[in-house]
Amino acid sequence: KGREILWQTLPILIPLFNLVFSNAGISDFEEGDDFAKMAMVSALALYDGQQPPKVHLDLDDVFARTCNILSMVVYHSKKVLPVLWAYVPLLGRYAEITLLDYSSVFGLWECLCHYDPEGMVRPGVQGIKTFDVMLAFITKHNQRFLNTVAEAQEKEKNGDSAKDKFEHFTTIEAFQEISAEEMAFLCDADEDEINDKYDEASRGAFVLSAALQSSAGRSHLDDYVQQIVTIMMRSAQAPKDRPNAVVTFLNAIQSAIYYNPRLALVAIGQENIDGFISMAIEYLESNLATGEILIAMLAFVKIVA
Repeated sequence: KGREILWQTLPILIPLFNLVFSNAGISDFEEGDDFAKMAMVSALALYDGQQPPKVHLDLDDVFARTCNILSMVVYHSKKVLPVLWAYVPLLGRYAEITLLDYSSVFGLWECLCHYDPEGMVRPGVQGIKTFDVMLAFITKHNQRFLNTVAEAQEKEKNGDSAKDKFEHFTTIEAFQEISAEEMAFLCDADEDEINDKYDEASRGAFVLSAALQSSAGRSHLDDYVQQIVTIMMRSAQAPKDRPNAVVTFLNAIQSAIYYNPRLALVAIGQENIDGFISMAIEYLESNLATGEILIAMLAFVKIVA
C-alpha cells in the first residue's frame, strides 16, 4: 500500500521536478556547448516547446534535495515514469557547471537504471539513447579521475625530491634549485581533489553496475560492454590505497560478466584474465555490501562455467 501511495504522489510532484531540473540544467547556457544544447532541448520538451518558467531559488540547495526526493520515490515505488529519463541531461549538466557533489545525481541515475532497464536504452533527447548520455558523462569523469591520479603520482615523485632539497638546503642558491613542479608539491598536495575524483568515479561505477545487473538476460547493453570494461579496468589499476573505490570498479566489471560473460571476458582480454581474477580475490573482503559479494561470486561462477 505504501508503494501505491508513493506512486500516486509522483504525478503531483512532476511539475516541481520539471521546474527545478529545467532551471538548473539550462542555467549559464553556452551556445557552443553540446551538452548545454541537449539540456535545453530536454527543458523545452518538458514545457511543450516553451521556455521553462524562471524560479528564484537557491538551486544548489534545492537541486540536491529534489534529486534525493525523486530517488526515494523511485526506490520505494519501484516504478519509473518515462518523463523521468528527460531529466538525465539536465541533471548531468547542472552538476558539471556547478561542480556539486555528484552523489545525488549518480544516486538518482542508479535508481532509474535499476528499476527501468528498458527505459535507459530508449531514444531520448535528439534521438540519443539516454544510456549513451550517462555513459559519456561517466567515462568523462573516470578519465578526469585517471588524469588526477597520474598527476598526483608525478607530484609525489617531485615531492620526494622537493622534500629532500627543502630539508637540506642551507643557502639561497640551494633553495633556488627546487623546480616549479617540486615547489607545487610543497605548496599543494591536492589530496582533497584526489578524494573527490575517487568518489565521483566510484559513484559512476555504481550506475554502470546497476545498469548491467538489471539488464541481465537481455541484450540491449551488448554494444556497451567493451567500453564499460575497458574504462573500469583502467580505473581498477589506479593506486590501490583506497580499496573501497577499487572494489566499485571491480564490481562493475563483475556486473558485466554477470550480464554477458562471453562479451565481458573478450573485453577483459585473455592475457588479463588471471590478473583480474587475482585482483578480484584480493579485494573480495573489501566488498561492503552483500549484493557486491554476491555479484562477485556469480561472476566467478560464470568465468569457470
